Amino acid sequence: MEKKISNIRNIRNISLSISGEATYKISGSLVSLVDVIVREISKNGLKFVTSNTLEPETAIDLIIKITSISEPIHAVAKVLWQRKLNSKFLLDTSVEFIKIDDENSNRLVKYIYEYAASSVINREYVRASLITEVIFFELKSEDIKTKCFSADIGVKGMKLFINEMIDVQTYIMLSFYLPDDDAYRFSLKGKVVWGRKGYPNVLGVRFEQLSEVDLNRIIKYVQSKLSQSQS
Repeated sequence: MEKKISNIRNIRNISLSISGEATYKISGSLVSLVDVIVREISKNGLKFVTSNTLEPETAIDLIIKITSISEPIHAVAKVLWQRKLNSKFLLDTSVEFIKIDDENSNRLVKYIYEYAASSVINREYVRASLITEVIFFELKSEDIKTKCFSADIGVKGMKLFINEMIDVQTYIMLSFYLPDDDAYRFSLKGKVVWGRKGYPNVLGVRFEQLSEVDLNRIIKYVQSKLSQSQS
């Protein structure tokens, strides 16, 4: 099996637009690890969203966890570029692996070619990157509407980048558009199931009672992101 994977690596490179999480620190530093949201990954590197500025050519130590069931992947990478997203504090960041051992490399390639490409869309851990503005309000105080940005989406829920933390177990209403589909606005009820403090803060929201129309639109979006590749 490993030989087959190695042969595939030499033929083509697939870049998956699938959501995951990672931590990094600048190589050789003693600072704390920084949490980031992975939005795209290939055998050569990845793109992630962060609020921290990183200079090009900076070397960083990475621990990557693509899904809740995948083993962490360890690598050293260098920063290629950063650019602002549609938010004043979010930076899209591209890095290239410069050191990754065979065990971690094979695990990554196996995931990309055999696991993610054939994942069943309605499983909870399959999510696609989604950076879009979201307007929400807590059901107990619907007069107070707040803007934030999403990190990803799946049929079970989405992650949100948010300035002010919200208590776990809080019910909220979410309103947003999918890219290239501004004719249809989603209006969904969700429940905050976890939160992580940082800059920005990140919330995990689980959808409640998706309609068939909403479900099918999300499935179509995630499938389209998973199927994107480059030669």
